[in-house]
Amino acid sequence: MKVLKTFEDFSIGNTSESNDNYPAGTANDPNAPWNKEDYDTDRNSTLKQSDLKFDLIASDFSEYAILKEKSTGKMFAVAFEPDELEDYVEYEKIPVGRDEDGDMDYDYEYLEPDDYSIEAYVTDKVRQEGTSKGIDGLENSMVTEIDEELAKDLHKSFEEFVDKYQSVSYRKEEIKKVKNMMEVLKGILDSF
Repeated sequence: MKVLKTFEDFSIGNTSESNDNYPAGTANDPNAPWNKEDYDTDRNSTLKQSDLKFDLIASDFSEYAILKEKSTGKMFAVAFEPDELEDYVEYEKIPVGRDEDGDMDYDYEYLEPDDYSIEAYVTDKVRQEGTSKGIDGLENSMVTEIDEELAKDLHKSFEEFVDKYQSVSYRKEEIKKVKNMMEVLKGILDSF
């Protein structure tokens, strides 16, 4: 008679939580990265890449973006709230069970904004509202063509932000993105 071995017969050592190489108490934590699955992603936006009228040049991905209009090469700035990007940001569809009809139910977890989400948001915004010029346009949340005055104002605001938060360790990535926008604005100012 042949003896069949089970999975337990091949395991090495103790597999209890205290000997599993995970931080204490996290082996079964559903929020731990090693316990998360890769879920299907989707977006609410139906814009194709070829429909986008702008290329993202620089952004902090939370408040400001600098874009280049593809057809004219003109530079634009936009101020936005992160929730304005919700229809454009990729999200994960996480299955949570079935409803009373037997159809799969999902929770949706929105991911961080990316280049596409800002480019699509700005393309739709320009189609609906058009563009503007000057600092007033930016303050009114319009997609605004960058002139010399706006470039100086934005550069000064970003510089003050960097000076204020540069020593705050949890803002290092944000500071790097803002400095990148400052470099773009410096290049724009040099062209005037």
